[in-house]
Amino acid sequence: MEIRIQQLGDEHSLAYVRSQIDTFGAHADPAAFRISATGATAFGVLEGPELVAKAAYVQAVTNWNGQRLATATVRDVTVDAEWRGRKIGRRLLTTLLRDAHERGCVLATLYPSVPAVYRALDFEIVADRSLWRLPTAGLAVRRPPEGVTVRRATFEQAAEFHDRYVRAVDGALVRTAAMWDPALTHTVAVDVSGTRIGHASWRRAEDHLLVADLTAVRPEAYFALLGTLATWADLLPETRLWASAGDPLWLVLPGNPSEVVGHHRYMARILDVPRALAVRSWPVDGTAEIGVRDPLVEANTGRWRIQASGGAVEIRRVSSDPGVEALTARALTALFAGRPGADLAASGLGTVPDDVLRLFASGPTPRVFDGF
Repeated sequence: MEIRIQQLGDEHSLAYVRSQIDTFGAHADPAAFRISATGATAFGVLEGPELVAKAAYVQAVTNWNGQRLATATVRDVTVDAEWRGRKIGRRLLTTLLRDAHERGCVLATLYPSVPAVYRALDFEIVADRSLWRLPTAGLAVRRPPEGVTVRRATFEQAAEFHDRYVRAVDGALVRTAAMWDPALTHTVAVDVSGTRIGHASWRRAEDHLLVADLTAVRPEAYFALLGTLATWADLLPETRLWASAGDPLWLVLPGNPSEVVGHHRYMARILDVPRALAVRSWPVDGTAEIGVRDPLVEANTGRWRIQASGGAVEIRRVSSDPGVEALTARALTALFAGRPGADLAASGLGTVPDDVLRLFASGPTPRVFDGF
């Protein structure tokens, strides 16, 4: 029987959630699930009336260089076991990513179960998010100085600080109200002026203290928040904390975490070359040209001139022919996210001209704070 790829509606909700359960396990309330209630745009592969593969994305916003990029956060990718190996997943995701591009998304991101599948579609790992196991007593680094206090915070106060903090973090999603865990308690550190300078969100789990967020803009805020969390040591000797490997928190804690109990790689893909490059930091002045070949989003294919001056940049396509040594969208995404050009050459992803490398040789390492 012929297969077809189409956008899914609520009439496919039961088949959608059954596929979720088959692949990922139990679902809270299958009978009540509705695709429309998730806010996602979903596509499926159908053989007759049967749903044999599906994927979805939610339109979100990513912070980059203090600016915000429309982002398709890809999720719920499943292919029935009997259909794996027939490349229908690739066809499905091609349809989904083209739709996201047409709707104005500049990036697509996801947490992969099998990175190789998504690298074939030009995604690349740009960040990580891990759950670390630490002794709670070891969180007490030092006593905070006078003038810094901790307070229980409302959701609105926590959200205000988090939004302000992640604006300066490349790769971090803008966290909407629906993305916050309502079970979390919020503590903030404030200075003598009453300004919030740090935030921790946490809850007591059955046998450990779970810390979902621990961020600060000054060291004394870290000391105050860590000291507060350490007071749980007698009741909950173990803490589990979500953070990336590059989090500044590790510069404050005196020792390395003892164990990673959950590790999630975060992948991204550029969907709109000029809009993505336009928001990147360009502290070095200069002009360079880079060829990009992208069969999935043909609008990206071509030769692009990057002209940076005084922190501003102009991105212009000068030819529809990308040239022989054009980069793939995957290689460009890696370069965009701060991967050194030498790494691209060593891995076979492509050779980046020296004038391009000089312009790209800057930018912080992306970090992520939210799962989906």
